[in-house]
Amino acid sequence: MIATAKQNGHGLVRLTFNDGRPVMEVPADWPELAAWVDQPGNSIAEVDAPTSGALIQAVKAEAARRILLVAPEYMQRNLTARAAELALTYPGLGFDDLPEPEKTEAAAGRTIWLQIKAIREKSAEVEAAVTGLSEAARRTFDVADDAHWEI
Repeated sequence: MIATAKQNGHGLVRLTFNDGRPVMEVPADWPELAAWVDQPGNSIAEVDAPTSGALIQAVKAEAARRILLVAPEYMQRNLTARAAELALTYPGLGFDDLPEPEKTEAAAGRTIWLQIKAIREKSAEVEAAVTGLSEAARRTFDVADDAHWEI
């Protein structure tokens, strides 16, 4: 079998025939991998590093995923609509000046928006950071790693 194994930088190795047909994907610590590599014609190569642009898109997707965990889209729409209603009902008043129970309701909505804002700001920081990564660092960068998203 003449095939190539490509490491994806996330603990998996993709085995493919040299004509590009997939064989399988295995953990990098798979015991039989060393024996497979020792067979004539087989080799291991590293996968091409993603471009900075591709990583930035992955960061944006991860930010969107995290935002949806805080507030699904329907909730975001409802919060926006309710904020508009409150602004129209109580023109000129800030949220802190609203009567109860609207004041408590507005504070809860603001808390959610501040969480979303923090994720967006962190996303911008991570996007800026990946722009300067080396090819080797881009190859192993995991956008879902919580360490990148600590707020």
